[in-house]
Amino acid sequence: MLRAPIPENEPERIASLRRMLLLSSPDEEAFERVTRTARRLFDAPIVLLSLVDERRQWFKSCIGLPIRETARDISFCGHAIMDDAVFVVEDARQDPRFFDNPLVTGEPHVVFYAGRPLRNLEGFRVGTLCVIDDVPRHFSCADRKALNDLGYWVEAIFCSRELSEVQKWVLQEFDEVRRLSLLDPMLNIWNRGASEALLEREFEHAARASLPLSLLMIDVDSFKEINDSHGHPLGDAVLIEFVKRLLMQLRSYDII
Repeated sequence: MLRAPIPENEPERIASLRRMLLLSSPDEEAFERVTRTARRLFDAPIVLLSLVDERRQWFKSCIGLPIRETARDISFCGHAIMDDAVFVVEDARQDPRFFDNPLVTGEPHVVFYAGRPLRNLEGFRVGTLCVIDDVPRHFSCADRKALNDLGYWVEAIFCSRELSEVQKWVLQEFDEVRRLSLLDPMLNIWNRGASEALLEREFEHAARASLPLSLLMIDVDSFKEINDSHGHPLGDAVLIEFVKRLLMQLRSYDII
């Protein structure tokens, strides 16, 4: 296996990635739209918006995988960020760089990979938008152009992303490890402890600025019956879908 190489400008690249306040942060609908579109366009079981830091690739948006990160040294995205061109592996089982990679020989059994490197506003390649399948695929010139266009869409979101002052406070105050402890591991939204802290800060900010503050509490009807009748895995699936639908209705600076 060929381990993911390290760019020459790695310290500067990592510092720039951290300034984006994207690592270990909740899901954001702007990015979810892109990955949903990529999945429909390429009919792929897995689509990821992957950010590559020192030790891992962390998925800011994730379709088709039950995990949110993998080690950097075995990542395909670690190879993709070395160049601006779309990085394609049509059959990893036949590729000397990847045939014995744990992501190929084991779950999720990556066979096909296409990753479009993503540059941030400071010009650093910080991650990829990638499409993955467990069977070999041909990726045409038209496919490459389509993925490249979606990559430009992600980069535009990098430039226009807007967060509330309170969310910026959390992302600036704590490192990625602490942030992960504040996220619900299944839903990738702020957990109860984080929500209480954020709400307290929002109250203080609204009072200082004499601004209105809206709080909406939502109860899923008959949720206990879903769990009792169909089991907790289906109940989890309902919660995941429910959060996705909430995200679709909210502004970037709203907090779930």
